[in-house]
Amino acid sequence: MTIPTGLVERLIAEAALRCVASGDHVVRAGAEASHLAVLIDGVAVVRHPSRPGVTLDVLEGTTVVGDTAALLGTPHAHDVVARGDVEVAMVDRLALATLLSRDPNAARWWIGRLAAEVDRGRGRVAELLAGPLEERVAMFLRRRAVRGRVTISQAEIADELGVQRTSVSAALAKLRDDGTVTLGYRTIDLTDWSRAAATPPPRSPSSGSGH
Repeated sequence: MTIPTGLVERLIAEAALRCVASGDHVVRAGAEASHLAVLIDGVAVVRHPSRPGVTLDVLEGTTVVGDTAALLGTPHAHDVVARGDVEVAMVDRLALATLLSRDPNAARWWIGRLAAEVDRGRGRVAELLAGPLEERVAMFLRRRAVRGRVTISQAEIADELGVQRTSVSAALAKLRDDGTVTLGYRTIDLTDWSRAAATPPPRSPSSGSGH
């Protein structure tokens, strides 16, 4: 969710500005969350510490980083690494708590943001647990499509799903051949939305176990 302009200004007023070089950490997994970061300019990627080669998310634009851990007072769960040089505003967690306690509009926006993050996380888990790769790719595209189109490269899809580009290319070819998508240069159009959206939900690990 894009941060409202007025809220960005108030956060920056409470923050220390910091430039993060490409490849350096904006947030490090396991570190104390004494601050949250507001990504002002540039792009950063979210990675799990046990699988550093897999991109869980790509953050760009004016985005909040590490607020869940800062609000809960727990260590950061993921690495957030700069992709190219980025500028961030580091906001003390106590300053954020004070702002939210005094500004109901800011608090409502933050509740909505955290709810959206939970929903995205569930969708991400569903993508990772889906069956054949073409089903995972179809689910990935469905969640990211804007008016039936996703602007993304095959390499970026592979990066986010943690698979080889050649595997993504083969999966997209299958989706193209069955009429689900039309492929262009860095664009993928969902030509049969109902089929792209019909990816069955993954079975619960406990399904059929009786527990």
